Amino acid sequence: MLPVGMSPMDKIRLKAWITNGCMAASVEILQRPSAVSYPNTFVIMWKNPIVPNAKGPIAHICLDVHYEGGAIEAGKAIQALGGLWAQGINGAMKPEQDLTLKPLLIGKVPAVSPDPTTLAKFGGY
Repeated sequence: MLPVGMSPMDKIRLKAWITNGCMAASVEILQRPSAVSYPNTFVIMWKNPIVPNAKGPIAHICLDVHYEGGAIEAGKAIQALGGLWAQGINGAMKPEQDLTLKPLLIGKVPAVSPDPTTLAKFGGY
């Protein structure tokens, strides 16, 4: 369960990070088989992101990307963007519900679900 109640300042920091091109050292894609409402979900993980005005280092920022389909499978179109959260920041943002976030993030994730055969799993399953 994602924590709730991200502070307004943390939201501003993460939006600045997104606006500045998701500055990060590396990106990893993981399967998220524990997703119930959207079974074909993957996690995009930006490791060691450079977040403007962050209070300290942030290990990673993650975004759930829900693709069409009833199971983890490749080649399906994006259905919705799920929670966006960061290790070191309490709470999550919902890009699907924020008309300023979704257009910024949609071009930074695969348009179709990736091949899961070589991807590690994220979360409980």
